Amino acid sequence: MRKVNILLMIAALVIAATVSSAAADDAGNVRSDSQISASGTPTFATFDVPGAAGVPGAAVTIPMKFAYARGYEYGIVGTYADDTSRLHGFWSGPPVRTIDFTELGTNTIVTAGDFDSSKFGYEEHFWGGQDTDGTSCLNPGTGVCRAFVYRSNFSDAKGYELFEIRYPNSLSTMVFSSRNWCCGIYTFVGAYASQDGTVHGWQFVVPLGYRTIDPPDAVFSFATDTNFNASAVVGRWDTPDGATHGYLKIGDNYTTIDVPGAISTVAWGLAPAGALYPQTIVGEYTDSDGVVHGFRTPDGGLTFEPIDFPNAIATRCRGVSGNRVLGSYIDSEGVEHGFIATF
Repeated sequence: MRKVNILLMIAALVIAATVSSAAADDAGNVRSDSQISASGTPTFATFDVPGAAGVPGAAVTIPMKFAYARGYEYGIVGTYADDTSRLHGFWSGPPVRTIDFTELGTNTIVTAGDFDSSKFGYEEHFWGGQDTDGTSCLNPGTGVCRAFVYRSNFSDAKGYELFEIRYPNSLSTMVFSSRNWCCGIYTFVGAYASQDGTVHGWQFVVPLGYRTIDPPDAVFSFATDTNFNASAVVGRWDTPDGATHGYLKIGDNYTTIDVPGAISTVAWGLAPAGALYPQTIVGEYTDSDGVVHGFRTPDGGLTFEPIDFPNAIATRCRGVSGNRVLGSYIDSEGVEHGFIATF
C-alpha cells in the first residue's frame, strides 16, 4: 500500500489547497410546507451478493451508492458480511467483485465507485473506509475509521494501489460519496471526528481542498452525498435538543429535510444530475412507533414518498439514479438485504 495522503495523489491537479468551514451565520431554511405524498407503487427487487452469508441481526448485503463512468450509471457498490460477520466491499459488475484488503483494518466498506480512462489507461476507483469493529465507519463517532481510495493498477503485482484519506488533524475519517465529473477532477464528502471527538461533515473539491460542512447550530453532522459539480450536498445533522434531521446544502444555504411526523430523518442520497434546486433526495426516517422507513423527495423536501420493502421490519434508502432507488431492508428474521426499487 502507498501510505500517502490523498492530496499527494492529485497534487499535479491542485493549484492551491485551502481549508475552510461553513460560515456560522449561513441561513438555515426549515420546510414548513412539507407533506407526505402517495407515490406510484415501485417494483422491488432484492439484491444480495452471491455467496454472502450472515447471522440474524447482522448485515448481509448493504448497497450504498450507484457507481458511475463519466456520468453514466455503471453498477452498484456497497458492503456485505460473510459467515463470520466480517465486512467486505463489492461492486455489482457483472460479474460481482469483492473489493477487499487489510492494510487499514479488518472490515471494508465501499461507498462510491467510478470508472474512467486517463493517460495511464483504464482506471477503477473505489472509495470508503476500513475499521476493526465493523461499526465505526458506518456510524461516525463510535470509533476509528480510516478512509481510502482504492485504485486499480494492473501493472502492479497486487493489481491495485491504496491511498489513505485523512481530514487534516482528525481522529477518524470516512468517505460516503465521490463524484468524478471530468478528466480526473473529483469531489468527495464524508465525516470526520475532530480532536475533541465532535463529528463534522466535510467536502473535498479540486482545486479548493478540504472544507467542513456543518449546518448552523449542529452538534453532530456528516455529509452523505453530492452531485457531479459539487454544488449540492446532503447529509445528517443533530440539534442541541438531540433531534436528528436531514439537510440539503446548495452554495452556503442549508435547507432542513424532515419527513412530516417523523422523530428523525437522515438524507443519504442525491440524484447526480442537475445543479439547481429542486433536487431528488432519498434517505430514511423513523416514525413515532420507532419503525424505520425509506423515503424519496423529488423536489428538495416539499413532498415525501415513503418507501417500504414488502413485509420488511425496516427499510433504508441510500442512493438514487433516475427512477431507481437502492438501499437495504431487514426481513422478519432480522437479516439485512439489499434492494432496488424502480418507479
